[in-house]
Amino acid sequence: MLQAQLSPQSLGSSSSALQGAVRQLGGEQQGAQPQRQRALGSVQTPGPDPFSLQSLQDVGCIFTDGLHEAMLRFSQRYGPVSRFSNPAKPKCRPSGADAAVLNLPPLQLNGASGWLFVNHPDDIAHVCAANTRNYSERYLPDIYSWVTHGKGLLGSQGDYNRRHRKLCGPPFRSADLLRSFGDVVVERSLRVADTFTSQPAPFATNVAIQTQRLTLDCVGLTAFSHDFGEVEAIARDVRGGAPPSASDQDRLLWAVNAFGQILGEVFITPMPLLRLMDKLGFRQLRTLREALEVMRHSMLGVIAQRRASLAERAAAAASGSAGAKGPASPAAGAAAEKAAAVAPQDLLDVLLMATDESGVPMTDEELWEDVHDVMGAGHETTATTAAAALYAVSAHPEVEAKLVAELESVLGGRAPTYDDLEKLPYLAAVVKESLRLYPAIPIFPRCAAAADVLPSGHAVHAGDVVFMSTYALHCSPEVWEDPLRFDPERFLGEREAALHRFQWLPFGAGPRMCLGATFAMMSVSLMVATLLQRCRFRPLRPTTQLIPTAYDITLNFDRTGGLHMEVAPR
Repeated sequence: MLQAQLSPQSLGSSSSALQGAVRQLGGEQQGAQPQRQRALGSVQTPGPDPFSLQSLQDVGCIFTDGLHEAMLRFSQRYGPVSRFSNPAKPKCRPSGADAAVLNLPPLQLNGASGWLFVNHPDDIAHVCAANTRNYSERYLPDIYSWVTHGKGLLGSQGDYNRRHRKLCGPPFRSADLLRSFGDVVVERSLRVADTFTSQPAPFATNVAIQTQRLTLDCVGLTAFSHDFGEVEAIARDVRGGAPPSASDQDRLLWAVNAFGQILGEVFITPMPLLRLMDKLGFRQLRTLREALEVMRHSMLGVIAQRRASLAERAAAAASGSAGAKGPASPAAGAAAEKAAAVAPQDLLDVLLMATDESGVPMTDEELWEDVHDVMGAGHETTATTAAAALYAVSAHPEVEAKLVAELESVLGGRAPTYDDLEKLPYLAAVVKESLRLYPAIPIFPRCAAAADVLPSGHAVHAGDVVFMSTYALHCSPEVWEDPLRFDPERFLGEREAALHRFQWLPFGAGPRMCLGATFAMMSVSLMVATLLQRCRFRPLRPTTQLIPTAYDITLNFDRTGGLHMEVAPR
């Protein structure tokens, strides 16, 4: 049994363990082991008969309650591994690591050979680490192809995806850049804390919305060196200024949220139906296009400004004159930047300087797809986790008292830094427990290129879509003791050391795990520390029960009415 090698600082500190833990979860240390040679079918995999009433009820649960909740129910009804067979019995089943990946929604019956729902750490470790080459591509619903045309970090597969992940990953793993990014997160969090504490009396606010705004600014400044102005929007909102619709900042926030919500609504819609819905002018797809255009317009403007700035920097570096002007065209600008060896300052610099094997830089459209994915994924994970952590801590006074005492003992009233995080184990434990109970990403599916057998003995057929659910795994009483209790102590000392390394997977696992895991852990930790040092948060409806959750593609507290809290100076 694989045991956890995560220290309390391993995902959220400045130590070298930070990178090692992410590499381990990514499966790098194990490589691709040979497939098991045991006979298929050594264990009968439970699941409904495809033509039974139970199968219809199970499928209906996906529509009514979401795939995340359905997977939890499947694990309760059938056990940690269950199979939903495809009654269409497809004629073509790929084999080999390089086989074409099936890219069909789980309810379209002419594609995948079946859908395997896996909820056990040993089996997840096999899929994501031990035999990762057989599951190297993730399942992508047709709406992703419709939106991204196979581009971007989230919508691409194969060599294209590997190349772009390789480009986008380093800025979020560099200790120097993370340290610099941490300073930005703290500066923005201090401004929000100042806004909160400057009010003449305690006030109520939707903390989920405010952490979204704060995070969007942090992602914009750290990844693109661009200020979206969302912290100013927080101040305007708290002080009762102009309505949200009156600002470009809230228009962008609307677009980011609408995009994720509508993707969730049409997540399992097959391409033929999407095309028909588009022709008929369905509201969801009209709104989706509008949201995409708002984000695209915003980011293309940022890209254009940066191209010009990089060209000037490259020309100045080449000539030794700070006032020199450089070419503004993408190809000439990229060549000058490479020749002058202008050091990239953020992710957008890295992407703008990148070229393919022929020396051709990325087009604006390619850049837009990547930065859009970084903005969306980085913003959502961090924002929802920060909001959940603030809410959960404030609902458990004993946790709040211990965390505030640790912050005071280590920081003595000063603002935290990236290097402080390794000295704040209880803060890391609070963030990890928040991610356990409220994972931003509820599922991470993979496609099986060839037949296989899981460690539990259950057969995987070539062409299966293997669904692994962070949500179901983290709520399983077979995996966690008292799983619905908020207990940060799980992630301290011997209790954490006893955890299975694939038991806690808020960022997924394997080669396609979240690129920004370390950035998200750092950002949430610094936000929570900075705000709790200066502010008291109290749920408007005090409770120690779980926060109601809903998912579209990611966790969305707006769909359950938000997280409304009273805020006052500490």
